Amino acid sequence: MRQFFRHQIAAWALTAALALTLQAADGVIEINQAIVEANGGFPYVISEPGSYTLSGNLTVPDENTNAIEVEAPDVTVDLNGFAIIGPVKCLSFNTRGNGTVSCSPEGTGIGVLASSAFPTVVRNGTVRGMGSAGVVITFGHVEGVRALENGNRGIFFEQSGVIRNCLVELNGEVGIFVLDAGAVVEHNIARFNPEGGIILAGGGVVRGNASDSIFATNSVVLENWIENELNLQDSSGYAGNVIDGVVTAGQQSQPIGCNLIGGTLVCPEGGAVQGASGP
Repeated sequence: MRQFFRHQIAAWALTAALALTLQAADGVIEINQAIVEANGGFPYVISEPGSYTLSGNLTVPDENTNAIEVEAPDVTVDLNGFAIIGPVKCLSFNTRGNGTVSCSPEGTGIGVLASSAFPTVVRNGTVRGMGSAGVVITFGHVEGVRALENGNRGIFFEQSGVIRNCLVELNGEVGIFVLDAGAVVEHNIARFNPEGGIILAGGGVVRGNASDSIFATNSVVLENWIENELNLQDSSGYAGNVIDGVVTAGQQSQPIGCNLIGGTLVCPEGGAVQGASGP
């Protein structure tokens, strides 16, 4: 019997060792509150390329502190279903459309800040209550992120990238903001952000979103539900949208297909079709 248990213990030890080896071999680095504190506190700085994953919630101490700063190229930050949490609370004073949102306390803290000009990926979790913004990256891919009640912006790209399947609500100013050209913003919900749900300042594709407003320059806007306003500038085109509010289009902007605007189907040729139920 003792011989049996000795063999069993040896087998369990070998299994555990193999599991640890496999865990190390996959190259994923864990981040949680204890690890951050053991490394000197916030911000947690990523200075090497690789994959990083949250194994617990992160709570920053105040509205002026960044949670994670990415200073290396080719980094993936997987929030892994967990949350980065700050102290800011935002209240809406209008339940319809953009309304007015008040956030307090004001601050400069950012949930995930990536200064590298190389692609950064942020995915699968929540960034709530940061003093300034939820996610700010130069270039990359944000997917499956809930950016809620951040003092300024929910998700901000300095250059181009992909923002997909995100929930961006009740931020102090803008929900999703992309400054440069070449962005793809699709299948997001961006509402109750008082200075704009989605803004593409440089150009790209806005497709399949639900937003209180969309402001786009040199962009193609397709198949969105827009509650208040679609504002287009320069060589923008739009088709297949359901717009409850108004369309403001520059001289070069034009419909490239039918849109349901205020209950009326409007097509690029032939004017409006009254009483239509959809595009």
